[in-house]
Amino acid sequence: MILRMRKFFLITFYLCHFLLGNGSISFAQETKLDTLLIEKRAAIKDSRYQKASEVLIKIGDIYEREEKFILAQASYLESLTLQEIYGGTDALRVKTLWYIGIILSSQEFHRNGIEYNLKALSLAEQLSDSGSIGKIKNSLGVDYNALNITDTAIVMLEEALKIKEQLDFSEGSIANTLHNLGWAYEKKGEFTKSLDLLRKAESIREHLEDTSGLVDSYNAIGYTFLRQGTYDSAELLLLNAKELAEDKKMDRLANYIYSNLDELYFKMGNRLRAYQFLKMHDTLRERIRDERIVTAGQESLTKHESDKKDRTIDHQDDLISTYSYVIIILVLFALLIALYFYQRQKLLRQEQTNEKVLFDQQVDRLMREGEMNTINAMMSGKEKERVRIAEDLHDRLGSMLAGLKLHFNAARSKSEIPKSLEIADTLLNQTIDETRKIAHNLASGVLSKFGLVAALEDLKNTIQASNQLGFEIDTFNLKDRLSADLEVDLYRIVQELVSNTLKHAEAQNVTIQLTRHEDQLLTLMIEDDGRGFDLSDRSDGLGLRNVQNRIKKHKGEVNIDSNPGRGTTITFEVPINGSEDGED
Repeated sequence: MILRMRKFFLITFYLCHFLLGNGSISFAQETKLDTLLIEKRAAIKDSRYQKASEVLIKIGDIYEREEKFILAQASYLESLTLQEIYGGTDALRVKTLWYIGIILSSQEFHRNGIEYNLKALSLAEQLSDSGSIGKIKNSLGVDYNALNITDTAIVMLEEALKIKEQLDFSEGSIANTLHNLGWAYEKKGEFTKSLDLLRKAESIREHLEDTSGLVDSYNAIGYTFLRQGTYDSAELLLLNAKELAEDKKMDRLANYIYSNLDELYFKMGNRLRAYQFLKMHDTLRERIRDERIVTAGQESLTKHESDKKDRTIDHQDDLISTYSYVIIILVLFALLIALYFYQRQKLLRQEQTNEKVLFDQQVDRLMREGEMNTINAMMSGKEKERVRIAEDLHDRLGSMLAGLKLHFNAARSKSEIPKSLEIADTLLNQTIDETRKIAHNLASGVLSKFGLVAALEDLKNTIQASNQLGFEIDTFNLKDRLSADLEVDLYRIVQELVSNTLKHAEAQNVTIQLTRHEDQLLTLMIEDDGRGFDLSDRSDGLGLRNVQNRIKKHKGEVNIDSNPGRGTTITFEVPINGSEDGED
């Protein structure tokens, strides 16, 4: 069986080679990689897993510099896996998590990048590693800015800049953070501050003769002038950036510059030049996309070659017979693809035909409605209702029982004391005590007793018990309680949005991230993989208005990101204002 599997992978390798050609990196880097792979093999053989993890980081770094992002990500993840299984230093784990966050962001997976960077930041703060904290916050600022969570991005980048300046980071590193911060202020519409920061970064890059950085600076400053309406200055800078990018074959930056020039000339009324740059942008974008597809295949081949160097060559004879299978595999591959799409279309047609019938079946509908009503009933047990019932038991029923007890005491003072009155008096005492216990229990739910995080975990358990929805909660830096009022409002927001997801989104999973930042800013992100909606067609219902009103009460902001078929992400940013500790 193992021999068959190895032969299958060998056939696949030559098939990919036949289709995609030989993708390789520079000879010098290839030689360095060979050395590192041998070093990694020896370390694993000798059970020196810490060393193997460190070597894998170096391998990933080479791939990343060569823009082989898939291979870089695979190397970093392999290093992290070794650390999780066999242990490793916390410092190495911080570095690995941060590198994974960067490589995910490079591929525009910004939410995943935030997840890994927040883990790295939490561990770096435990180690009091200021240098790593500065680097990670810079990465987080870029990710938050890409997701239009601008205020959080600015906070992260300003903290990163402060740390880098205090620790005397390199001029290039400081210039990068200044540039990123300038972009964030541009997105916020504060153009004067944006230009000041971008100009500082440009000056440093000119001093360092950093051509790539200068192209980035010219493009950013030019676009800021464009947004400001200063079209002549924008044209001068963007054309300068274009010439440099084309001369140095910086396709990624050139693609952004063409898009900005298209927008500039359109606003200037020069439709012909705008159309020319639009065509250039579309052509280059398609070429980059095609190159990425080929590069992905080439990286798979490179990864296969790397893995092949890790194995023994006991079955070299299998290579001789491999070529004879290539044509057969090609034909079978094409037939499998055709069969797959035929079966898929057939299933889709059948599902469309039967969808209404299945939906209208009474038994299934009643079961779904019953499960939904059960979940909604659990979620609608609000804390205020518990307190109201507790007050009623204590103030109304309790006072009535106490009044009856007074009457019995009056009757006891007379000469005749029926035995039944004493029994009733005992029962009344017990009733009053039980009423007091019930009132206390009702008034002390999970939220008021244990706080927001515990209440959200309780909500998660309730939802998962119904098998209706996958539910994940990630919290960062929330060891201390928030104010009681803020905790209640945030919990009600999560309840409302999860209820909406269950009713309308047709989602499979919901993820909640709750992060408390050092500047007393709290970020709540709620993300689902449901059907999403068009923001331009959105009309705020009562539930969403209630959510917005709760956030406004705490002077917070709401950002909604959704597209049809791509799920919904709602982000809340709330200032804590120093009222962190909850009330018992």
